[in-house]
Amino acid sequence: MRTRVADSHNILHTDMPSMDRLLELRAAAFADDVEVHAAMLSWDEERLSTYFESGGKASAPPPPQRSLRVLSLHGGGGNRNVNAMQVSRLRRALGPPDVVHFDFLEGDHAWKSENIDPRLVQLFGPGPYWGWYGVENASGHGQNDRDAYVKAMMDPAVAFEYIGYEAALDRLERHISEHGPYDALVGFSQGAIMVTMLTARALQRAARGEGAPPAWACNVLLS
Repeated sequence: MRTRVADSHNILHTDMPSMDRLLELRAAAFADDVEVHAAMLSWDEERLSTYFESGGKASAPPPPQRSLRVLSLHGGGGNRNVNAMQVSRLRRALGPPDVVHFDFLEGDHAWKSENIDPRLVQLFGPGPYWGWYGVENASGHGQNDRDAYVKAMMDPAVAFEYIGYEAALDRLERHISEHGPYDALVGFSQGAIMVTMLTARALQRAARGEGAPPAWACNVLLS
């Protein structure tokens, strides 16, 4: 049913007008010299009447605001489902998807089965689980032996090698170029390292005059 609102001059319909109705409103305002265009069909009648009565001088309504777009990266040994759970409170705090939209990108470095957290398997099933790059160290301790692994990380005599991170940065850049723009990047653990390195790479290129600065405005780093 169409709802009508009466005023002293006319009957205003609250749904979107047809072109015939738009011309009627223009004629009622004695504004035949004001040009009409198809975009006006998305205006409500109150706005149209104000526009015509001003002789076309009232400002047109601003374009609709797009939702903010966030790209979120999981940590080592995670995936998009794990990451969605990790940032669920942040998403709720920021608002519904029409206000803030999250995209989730997965790494392509297969995570070693012995390093996968068994709690994740209980919650999210057998995977697959991914990292952004590989990590090897001279101590031989894997991440499943957390205490020994952390001890090795703190030992300056133990060499660590980070494998494939440059290719991962290139892939992340391509994704942002092809699927962006994004307003913010969110990174969890190893994903936070990726966000930091990607931002530093873009800033360094811009400083050398070899590229644009980061197209996004904000980084959110979680551990």
